[in-house]
Amino acid sequence: MRAWLVALSLAACGDGLATSTDASIDSTPETRGFVRVEYRGDVDPRAVSVLFQDADSTLVLATRLDGSGLANCLMDSGGFVTLSFPDRQLLTYVDVPVDEPLLFEHFSNPDPSATPVTVKVPAETGATSYRLYSSCGAREIFGAQLQPIGISLGACETTADILVSAITPAHERFAFRDEVSLSAPIIFESAYQPEVVGMIEVAGTPPSSVIASQTLVRGAAELLPRRMTAIGTGAGIGFVTMPRFASATQLTHLEAIASDLHVLEWEPAAVDTVVFWPATPLRSYVERPVMHETDPIVIWRESADGAIADGLYVELGWADQKLVRHTWFVLAPRTAATTLTLPTLPYPDLVPSAVTTDITRFDSFAAENGFAATRAVFRLGRSLDRAMWFTDGERGRVVYQALD
Repeated sequence: MRAWLVALSLAACGDGLATSTDASIDSTPETRGFVRVEYRGDVDPRAVSVLFQDADSTLVLATRLDGSGLANCLMDSGGFVTLSFPDRQLLTYVDVPVDEPLLFEHFSNPDPSATPVTVKVPAETGATSYRLYSSCGAREIFGAQLQPIGISLGACETTADILVSAITPAHERFAFRDEVSLSAPIIFESAYQPEVVGMIEVAGTPPSSVIASQTLVRGAAELLPRRMTAIGTGAGIGFVTMPRFASATQLTHLEAIASDLHVLEWEPAAVDTVVFWPATPLRSYVERPVMHETDPIVIWRESADGAIADGLYVELGWADQKLVRHTWFVLAPRTAATTLTLPTLPYPDLVPSAVTTDITRFDSFAAENGFAATRAVFRLGRSLDRAMWFTDGERGRVVYQALD
């Protein structure tokens, strides 16, 4: 369990902002309960507004996060929860469940020295430099082979995966430890190990050449820069050289150049990896999504061939009348219709204009365990590039179709 998850109060919270007084009282116990919010970031949570809305956009509660980054509200399942930040960023979960935390993360100005640690590493003959990689930052650590030295990492949790590289003119060797406590000195004692050449096999028939990459990860963070290879049409096999430790989680990412379809799988690190290309790929986009002129609805067209996705991950941006830029990130389950209904936000300065709104990211995805499992580990607001996913759990797989 993440260190930053804490027990939640069951009392609904508020701070005197406008609130609806006619919330439904006819809901059954199965559909009504507490919707919970947990936030992690560098913005003072007390400056973050939270909007709880029913499925028809009725405002149930407008409040702010408490000092611990928590809020909750008694409401029906299936509604919307939106966090509004002072920097004009909005984060919205669609079709929210009750009695399940909704995780948010937002760092407006990450502090690269937020977590001080002490580290000592073994000496490597001929090494000209040493570098520490972690799931919350990387630093040069030359001198740590002589005595413990103090360094600073970014915004870490209480533990992190740590990899140390000893670099010589001839090679680069590594040592790895997972789930390292950052509250005590980090002492590496075992010998460095060489990088290992691994094979990536693409089973199935991609529509074009594939760019494949591998890296070690923790959650949705790279532990070291990814290593890449190109796999030609019909070739099926590529090779990547990287550190491989059985206790590490290894992420393999495939991207078909012609279709912009992505396949990601994660598992304990292994030398040889086989990734199956989807027998039935997700439906591709026929034309770019657009905002409806009068309603907060995004509409798109897609091919009739292919599988329907489980969920949508969307980013919108627009400038208001004062030319202030807003961004809106949304995570929503996919329905049979090619429309995404957004909440009608209760404050005019938060409402996007169809004329000025750009849809800068629109990814439909199918997760191995479905949308609910993805939502349970998603940290909405975290910077997430298209070669990365939330890799909680020992193994997993997600396929998604990206907007070009």
